[in-house]
Amino acid sequence: MNKFFFIIISSMFLSLTAVADITRNCYASFDVFIKDGHGNANIGLASLVGQGSCQNQLFANKCRENARKALNSCISDTWGNRHVDAIQNSCNSILNGSSHSGAKLTWDGIIPIEKDNQLTARASYQVCCVNRKYSNEVTVQFGGRITGDSKCASTKIGNNLYQDEFAFSDYQMHCGTLREQGLCN
Repeated sequence: MNKFFFIIISSMFLSLTAVADITRNCYASFDVFIKDGHGNANIGLASLVGQGSCQNQLFANKCRENARKALNSCISDTWGNRHVDAIQNSCNSILNGSSHSGAKLTWDGIIPIEKDNQLTARASYQVCCVNRKYSNEVTVQFGGRITGDSKCASTKIGNNLYQDEFAFSDYQMHCGTLREQGLCN
């Protein structure tokens, strides 16, 4: 009887561990595209990771859907607060070692400006200071790519690799004025 009881308890424990939370990730970039009439130049601004959790491997696509939702929130909040000098809460919601869904934004490179967590300031520095080709007004567009396995994105571009692109409306930068205000110092 004790052996039978032990087998039942063991199988119950194993079935509980089989439904443990797992995570899957999707990835994105935030870029600025320079539209100067000579073709578009692309400058990377940030890398993003979306993490989605779900019950087990049978639901891995649900994990990816959750990761994509976290990325979409981060991207939307970053654009909506593009003039705010802060990483949005939705972009700083992955805790090390956690199996919860969330997103993490990491800026590309170190930018020597006062508002280094502001999307438009980082882009302005990259467009107007690093490349001094633009002396007056330049039209740019913010956007990027989301990549990962199925459910991270919709367009298949390789074996188990999918990608979607996103873009926001055109944005005008006045490089001469920004330089006069000390952006490039």
